[in-house]
Amino acid sequence: MTESEIRHAVSDELVRDVLRERRSERRWRLIKRGMMVAAGLVFFALYLFGYAKQMGWKMIPNNEITAVIHLDGEISAGATASAEKVVPLLRKAFEAKNVKAVVLSIDSPGGAPVEAERIYQSIKAFRKKHPKPVVAVINNVGASAAYMVALHTDKIYAANYSLVGSVGAVLTGWDFHKALEKLQISQRVYASGNLKSMLNPYMPMTPEADRKAQEMVQKMGQGNETAERRGLHHR
Repeated sequence: MTESEIRHAVSDELVRDVLRERRSERRWRLIKRGMMVAAGLVFFALYLFGYAKQMGWKMIPNNEITAVIHLDGEISAGATASAEKVVPLLRKAFEAKNVKAVVLSIDSPGGAPVEAERIYQSIKAFRKKHPKPVVAVINNVGASAAYMVALHTDKIYAANYSLVGSVGAVLTGWDFHKALEKLQISQRVYASGNLKSMLNPYMPMTPEADRKAQEMVQKMGQGNETAERRGLHHR
C-alpha cells in the first residue's frame, strides 16, 4: 500500500469516527430530552393528584355513596333513557358494595311501555338479589311510562310544580279516506280478518274497529300492577 493510499484510508476512518460520535451525541440528546419531558409529566401528574386529593376528590370512591341514575327525555329504544342504557347502570349500582342507595332522577314525558317495563322489572330483580333502598326524584316531568318506572321505587319525591302521573295508553292514526273520495281515489285492501287493517288511514273506520281500538287502549292503560303500586305510594 502506497503512502497516498494509507493517508486516504486514515482520513476515511477519521471521518467515520466523527460521524459515529455525532450520531451518538444526537441520540443521547434525544434520550435526555425525552427523559426530561417524561419526568416533567410525572411531576405534573403528581401535583394534580395531590391537589385533587386536598380538594377531596377521589379517583375511585371507597366510602359509602348514593348512585344517581338519570332518566332524561323519551323512554324509547336507542334513546338516552332506553332500557339498553339504563339497565346496565342499575346493575352496576346494585352490585357495587359501597353503593348504599339508588336514586332515579326522572325528567321524562314517558315513552314506550315495553322499555319502561324492562327498566322496572330490572329494578325488582336487582333489588331482590341486592336489597337497597330505591328512590325516584321527579324534576320537571315524570309522566306516563316514566311515572310507571317511578311507581316501582320505594318512595317518590316531586316538586310542587312537577308534572306527575298520566299513566295510560294512546293509539293514534290518520284518516285520509274523505280527501281521497274527493279526488276519486280508492285503495283495494285484502285482509285475512275484519280488523286486520283497521288502522289503515285510507279506509273509513268501522264501528267494530273503533270499539276494538278503544278496548285495546283501555287494556294497555289499566294494568293491575300499576294500579296496585299507585295505591302503595298514595296511602
